Amino acid sequence: MIRIFNLSLVFFILVSANLSFGQFRIPHLFGKKKPGTQWYGEPKAVAKFKQPYKPRSSVGFGIGTSNYYGELTTYRYPVASILKMTRWNISANYTKNLSPKFSARIALTYARIIGDDNNFKKAPPILLPKYIRGLHFRNDLKEFSLVGLLDLTSPKNGGLDNRQRIRPYLFGGIALTSHNPKGRDTTTFSGSVSKSWLSLRSFDTEGQSDLGQKQYSTILLAIPLGGGLKIKLNTRFDISMEAGLRATFGSGGKYLDDVSGNYYTGSNIDTKRFSDRSREIFSARTGDKRINSTFADLTLSRGNKRQDWYFLTCFQLNYYLDQDIKCPVVR
Repeated sequence: MIRIFNLSLVFFILVSANLSFGQFRIPHLFGKKKPGTQWYGEPKAVAKFKQPYKPRSSVGFGIGTSNYYGELTTYRYPVASILKMTRWNISANYTKNLSPKFSARIALTYARIIGDDNNFKKAPPILLPKYIRGLHFRNDLKEFSLVGLLDLTSPKNGGLDNRQRIRPYLFGGIALTSHNPKGRDTTTFSGSVSKSWLSLRSFDTEGQSDLGQKQYSTILLAIPLGGGLKIKLNTRFDISMEAGLRATFGSGGKYLDDVSGNYYTGSNIDTKRFSDRSREIFSARTGDKRINSTFADLTLSRGNKRQDWYFLTCFQLNYYLDQDIKCPVVR
């Protein structure tokens, strides 16, 4: 009887101890717990969830280079013909991440492009007509663009600290650009260069008015296409490097250089002077002595009627804004 009483007492103590902790582990007395077995009173396993993606937004400021493709360059030597005429651009943008891999950006860009036929002075004979033509221009572009950016990396969830260190991306979108090509007046016989730049459009250099045609638009539509690379500096700052081509549309896109159609053959002296510059002894842009200056063949086209394009590169510093709006504490 005493033995039975002792065994009953031990059994009662074990059961009471387990119940006091909210668990009932009688099977522990008879064997090991099998993997995955949940005893009565044990807390359920908590599922692990990934940290949710938090939308980001940033502002950026950049500086870069600008180049132009058109009648005053050549596709035979695309690199050489544009490197001599590389100019600059500055930009500011706001970017909003819409998803882990896609974001939208609006930007304002001020870019200068330039071209000069006198760069073909030492070119092969096949390009001599360009040198004889002797045209030049400068154009300051004001571009407003809306583009989408596609991140090519596998994005991390969470806040700013979790973004990838290096992130290549592609972009494409639409842009509206204001432009006004300008040129310098004819130099004197001493080769001195005029300091002022005059609007070539105002001189009607291809005689649009005489032909009953509308002047080309100073607003053009462009499609920006390109890619870039972002590098994380710290929680708040990135630097980025990108390059993009602008494919233009409309009449304005044919006249970034004020050249597209035929020579002017009317009687207006000022229009003639800016339409055909082949007889100038000195380069109006640089003042350099021109060799083999002769009369242009006015039976030939002044331009090729194709769209002019421009190409921009940019180095940007991007700053990420606060992800959450902090409400003031009411005391």
